[in-house]
Amino acid sequence: MRLKFVFVTLLPILLLSACKDTDQVGSSIQPDEDLLQVHSNKIYVESASVLMDSVLSKSSDLFLGKYTDAVFGQTQAEFISQIDARLGVNGLTIPDTTIVSSNSTYSGIPSDFLSKKDPAYGPVKEITLPENENVRADSVFFVIGFTDVFGDTTMMSSAQQGIKIYALNKTLESSAVHKYYTNTDIADFCKMDTLLGEGTYNVRENKDGIVIRLESTDGKQLGDRLINVYRKGSTINTQSQFNDFFKGIYVSSYFNESHIMKIYTAYLLVYYSFDANVSTTYQGRDTTINRRLPNYISLSANKAVERVNLFRHVDLVEKFPSLQNNKTTYTYTPAGMYTAVNIPFTTMVDSIENKPADTAKVMFNSVRLTFFAKKLDWKTDLNKTPNPYMLLIHKDSIVPFFHRNKIPDGASSFFAAYNKAGESYTFDLTKAAQRKLTGQNFFTDNLVVIPVVVEEIDNRNYYRQQLWLTAAMLHGKEAEESKRPRLDMVYTERK
Repeated sequence: MRLKFVFVTLLPILLLSACKDTDQVGSSIQPDEDLLQVHSNKIYVESASVLMDSVLSKSSDLFLGKYTDAVFGQTQAEFISQIDARLGVNGLTIPDTTIVSSNSTYSGIPSDFLSKKDPAYGPVKEITLPENENVRADSVFFVIGFTDVFGDTTMMSSAQQGIKIYALNKTLESSAVHKYYTNTDIADFCKMDTLLGEGTYNVRENKDGIVIRLESTDGKQLGDRLINVYRKGSTINTQSQFNDFFKGIYVSSYFNESHIMKIYTAYLLVYYSFDANVSTTYQGRDTTINRRLPNYISLSANKAVERVNLFRHVDLVEKFPSLQNNKTTYTYTPAGMYTAVNIPFTTMVDSIENKPADTAKVMFNSVRLTFFAKKLDWKTDLNKTPNPYMLLIHKDSIVPFFHRNKIPDGASSFFAAYNKAGESYTFDLTKAAQRKLTGQNFFTDNLVVIPVVVEEIDNRNYYRQQLWLTAAMLHGKEAEESKRPRLDMVYTERK
């Protein structure tokens, strides 16, 4: 498995302690063999921070930029992606001779484009192509739209960052058969020998979108190549054929460390023009004129094609030893650190009387694991409030869980929402503990706490690993007693 966990020290033997209460229920009306004893117990558990070198790259968003945190160091975010060619039965048509009544040119030619230049013209009625339509590309741009920016807001008015766009030398395989991770080696797909374009931007000045002209090495040539895909007689008719023709792009951030963007759209914008016969009126008289008409196509790096977010924590391994202590543990995303914990199943039953219980006569009523969160105590742009959702899961189950779009089942994976009032996360382990009693599989060690996001699509919840920059600080075994991570359990034992 590509997922790698790094433990600096082995987790010690898990502590357990006290606070028990034993009662008999219904003793006056039940025979002795049916007496129930109700036990409650609190067991403190130990936890540790663990490093992650990668996670499964699966997200609805793309990420780009660099940011340096005072504690965790520098994080770099880049991505590679195929391009949706919009081919097929309802695909693109070039040239597009449809007429639209609005000012938008997204789909065809606006009906008032002539009258804007000369009011004597009436609306466009029809557009036909002459024998030689002469379609050619005029320019190509790469456009980015972002919904959020993570970084030093005091620098936003002046900080510039640079973007470079390269052509891939090898296209991505289907993610249905190949798993992609956030530490994917870019050299496997891009030799960086074809620079399509580069530019700088400022997120405050470019808040409505970042536009980079592709002209440094292959700009106009790229436009002509893309336009040829849609000419009559083209042999490229499917997305797979297009992927072989234009394998995709690698988008990198090449200077400054002020912020990282969350990108909701990224696409190639190809402007082209063509000769056409335009039917309209001039001063009220029907007329047909021959004009060269401008139009464009947009080819998106969207969820319909393969794409991979790439993250690199430049100096986190170096900083990790200074973050190791018994008072706190961390989660840090994307692909940075998680909190690991072992569940002491044996002591969950045996600790009540300090002697083995007859597990065949035990029924768990409630088993809850709680982690208490601590506010980040340094100057940082990371979340001041811990991540909204956490998942508790065995480390070897992480990849198949997210790859197969599983949901927490309470037996092998456990979900917790942040409790703002209690400043805590509580995982319900009752079902898993009871199954363990009957000999069914339940991993009690090598469990990790993972920040997740929950996306609702078609009335179904999808769980994704958090790929945005977040951090949580959790109290550890040497925190004050009321804040230590612990198991609270209630079970009945038949006598």
